[in-house]
Amino acid sequence: MTADILARYSTDHQNPVTIDVQVAACKAWCKQHGYQVGRVFADEAVSGMKDTRAGYQACIRHLSMGGADLVVIYDQSRMFREFTEWFEFRRLVASFGAGVASVTQPQLGGDLQDPAVFIGEAATAMMNHAQVLVTRQKTIEALRYRARNGKTTGGRPALGYDIGPDKHYIINEGEAETVRLIYRMAADGEGYGHIVDELNRRGLHTKRGRAFTKNSLLEILRNEKYIGVLTYGRAQKGGRGGWNAHTNPRPDAIRLEGGVPPIVERDVWEIVQRRRESRRGCGGRASAKQTYLLTGKVYCGACGAAMVVHSSNDGSLYQYYECGAKHRSHTCTMRNVRVDVLDRSVARAVKQALQDATNRDALIDTVQRAEREAVSLADTVTATATARLQAINEKIERLTDAILDGMYSQALKQKMMNLEEEKRAVETKLREAGRKQQALSAEEIRHIVQQVAAADISTEGGLRQVLSIVTRVTVYPDRFRVTTFSDEFVGDDPAGENPEQFRTGPGSRTGHQKALLHLR
Repeated sequence: MTADILARYSTDHQNPVTIDVQVAACKAWCKQHGYQVGRVFADEAVSGMKDTRAGYQACIRHLSMGGADLVVIYDQSRMFREFTEWFEFRRLVASFGAGVASVTQPQLGGDLQDPAVFIGEAATAMMNHAQVLVTRQKTIEALRYRARNGKTTGGRPALGYDIGPDKHYIINEGEAETVRLIYRMAADGEGYGHIVDELNRRGLHTKRGRAFTKNSLLEILRNEKYIGVLTYGRAQKGGRGGWNAHTNPRPDAIRLEGGVPPIVERDVWEIVQRRRESRRGCGGRASAKQTYLLTGKVYCGACGAAMVVHSSNDGSLYQYYECGAKHRSHTCTMRNVRVDVLDRSVARAVKQALQDATNRDALIDTVQRAEREAVSLADTVTATATARLQAINEKIERLTDAILDGMYSQALKQKMMNLEEEKRAVETKLREAGRKQQALSAEEIRHIVQQVAAADISTEGGLRQVLSIVTRVTVYPDRFRVTTFSDEFVGDDPAGENPEQFRTGPGSRTGHQKALLHLR
């Protein structure tokens, strides 16, 4: 009999040695009870209110493949402090034919169909959940008290500020001059790109010590701290648990005028905000969303940054690839490359390489391996998703019963909506995995590759077919390098007259499954 060990400690303030203590105790328990230790899964500095922990997910995947007969934990609070998630964990483990045992709580892990076992585990889970809620409430109240008194509530202060000994914000005069320069230039109508250029030319840096980008610039230009306003509780919590600080403040947010020493004059602030508002919604025809055949595959050979598509502003409306570092922080000098020129040059490179039977055979072998891997992955996804769907349906059924019994509340309604959303996502995964029932034969793959080799790249469909087997294009000042599933091709300047001269060599095998779907 084999047992996996699952351990967790919650915050960076706890001693990481607690993981070792838990694992040692679990191993001793396994030895005492005659279990052979299988794998050890651990989550460090992760909340017990989440079931998205990497170690936990890895443990579940291992169980779904028949990995162990038992999951041994130190105690229930180390696993989940969300009341319902504990029982979700129990049922999910049981669906894979495994059990759960606790080193410090021998009453856990029995048959949940036994009312006494269920009540015992529910009482423990409820106490754990209540403890989290009490701790959270005390923490929030302490933070709100500090905010009402103009003190920091944690995190890195904004550029221009430091935290004093009494936890109040104080002005960092050196950084404050950078902030004032930014606001003066923005109030004078200077473009964001020009401001970023000037800041980096002067060797100025963000609070993190990095070069300025348009994003870091905008964070400064919309921060009310610079006119003395301290806001706590602005961020809205999203459906996936993340925070969005760019929405309107929550109704219970604390907004304290004069809570921070101001750096920028209010009339300058208001001019900048009016200019920011006037910039919104000014995109032209070229700003419309388009799909580009090499999107996400083009990289700068000078600095390694991804190259992204932009449109010209000279009236011609052509699109070009520009180095992301050059666009954001002006720290790269790589020249731009027109989208249509690069597409045609890369397609010609691939077609010429595929005229060689050795290259075609290498591509066929690579795709065939990818097909087998895709089928194996689909089987694993199906098993895991099926178990998760069963657990979700059981949860929905219990919530439905609770609502019908008159226990309706906003919390129950939100929980039901979240479960329905997750159910749709899991069902989508199952449908996608179901489409991959068996791998394509070598003959089928050979036919596809021959179609690609013979495609007419003067047509959009032919160009799409050929470029779909490309996994990466690295652009240099005088050449470019194309990587497909099984080969690399080096080409001349894509803006030149004869970019078709290439040589082959060993290459990358990434991204093949997605690209193959475009070829079928």
